[in-house]
This record gives sequence, structure tokens and C-alpha cells, in this order.
Amino acid sequence: MNKKKVSSHHPKLIGISIITAILTILSLPLLISLYINNAAELKQKQASQAHCLNAAYTNYDTAWKAADKDGDGKVSYKDGASDIITSYFDSVLTCYRTHKTPESNALIADYTKRRQEETDKYTTWLASVQNQETIQPQNENNRSMTCISNSAGSSTYTHCQ
Repeated sequence: MNKKKVSSHHPKLIGISIITAILTILSLPLLISLYINNAAELKQKQASQAHCLNAAYTNYDTAWKAADKDGDGKVSYKDGASDIITSYFDSVLTCYRTHKTPESNALIADYTKRRQEETDKYTTWLASVQNQETIQPQNENNRSMTCISNSAGSSTYTHCQ
């Protein structure tokens, strides 16, 4: 009696196994295609993000050099240092929001914090200046960012801190 029960389930198991194998074989190319498309899309987003970040840094660098009247690498708040820095942070944030990658949220949080710190620093300086009789061009800023560029294939990635 046990043999009949086992033997009656055996063809069902073979049928289920065959159907499972066929479905796996048919869906495998689709899964591979999705993986390749996702990888290509991520690579494109990273390249677009890198291009955007490079443009943001170029704009920052150009503005900083234009404001650096004596060429010593320092720009005072009076000469627009805070505007240049916060404008750079705004551009970087736009890049990370527009060209989102898995790392973007952490970088957005970091640059948002750094932008707020710069704004707070400038606000403190401005309050101290308003308490003085004359504006002193002290409180000069050294370049507040260091940038590192890395190349991967034909793409260049720049990260500034």
C-alpha cells in the first residue's frame, strides 16, 4: 500500500520539476538582461554625476580665483567667500539629487550639513561685523575644499571635501 502512494506522487514531482526547470530557463535571460541594464544605467548615472560635479567645481574654482584679488588663495567674507562656497554646495547638491546613485543620499546629507555650517559661520561673522564701527577685511578663508579626481575607464570622478 505504501508503494502505491509513493509511486502515485512520483509523476507529479517529475512534472513539477520539469515545469520549474522550464520556467527557470525561460526567465534566466530576462534576469540577466535586467541585471545588465541596471549596471549600465548606474554607470551612466555615475558618469553624468561626475560630469556635473566637475562643472560645479570648475565654476567654484573660477569664482574663487576671480574673488582672490591678490592671488594668495584667500578670499574674505567681505569679498564674497561665503556666497562662492554656498553656491558650490548648492551645485553639488543639485548634482547628487539629479543624478542619484546608491551613495547620493549620504552625500546629500553631508553637503547639506557642510552648507549649513558655512552659513552659520558667515552669519556669525556678519553679526560681529555689524557690531563694529568699520568693516575689517579679516576673517579670510583659505580654500575650504580639497578635491580628488579619480578615473575609471573613460570617466573621471571628482570628490571635494
